[in-house]
Amino acid sequence: VWTPAAVKRRPEALVTALEASGPVFIKLAQWLSTRRDLLSDELCDGMGQLHERVSCSVRPEDILRAEASVPGLEVGKLLGGGCIAQVYAGKFESNSTWGSETTLSVAVKVRREEVVHLMDTDIQLLRWAAHVLEWLRPELRWLAMGDAVDSFGWYLVQQLDLRIEADNLRQFSNDFRSGRVREARIAVPRVFASTESVMVTEVAEGVSLSTFIKEEHPGRVRHQVFVALIDTMARMILVNGFIHGDLHPGNMFISVAPSDG
Repeated sequence: VWTPAAVKRRPEALVTALEASGPVFIKLAQWLSTRRDLLSDELCDGMGQLHERVSCSVRPEDILRAEASVPGLEVGKLLGGGCIAQVYAGKFESNSTWGSETTLSVAVKVRREEVVHLMDTDIQLLRWAAHVLEWLRPELRWLAMGDAVDSFGWYLVQQLDLRIEADNLRQFSNDFRSGRVREARIAVPRVFASTESVMVTEVAEGVSLSTFIKEEHPGRVRHQVFVALIDTMARMILVNGFIHGDLHPGNMFISVAPSDG
């Protein structure tokens, strides 16, 4: 898969090769896309597409696994996917835990079945590459690339258990329970159910931040979004002490009230 990237030397070919190489390489590309201080804008823009447009397709076994894991869940159409999981629209029959009986529109995140094996393989490949590079270039040993790969791998493995993500969402919901930040309101999707490989939440309204910045909006609205994002980050770091570790533009959704547009 890397031959076209080596021959063509274009961002599109490199992004295609990274996507085909597995989940760790996709995550690496997503991180590198934010480093415009190191890479060209063209390359960052290309890799940034992997924040939202990772190849995905409906998998009947995912739907069956999700519905079997969460009673009262009906999985619908595929909405999109990342390197670790795919997201479907769904309907969820609430029970007494959540109040009166009602049917809710939900987002259903289902872990890709093969990702656990692929993640382990990718991390081993990166660890091998770091070892070879340090052997070829001993002057780079100060970078401790092997340790960096281990830390990166540990962080990624935590994302394989969707129960951890569900707990984190509940913590964020509690931290921002007032729903207010400067210039805006913030909403954290409510978690209805979670297992190791399935998570059911409220649907996030709006468009992703990466889409929002490409749309036409008044300067006042853009300034409000900027202030709200800065205030949110400051609260996480300085007040709550609990920080979102994967807050890329594809993970934040912006909803603009008609009066603001």
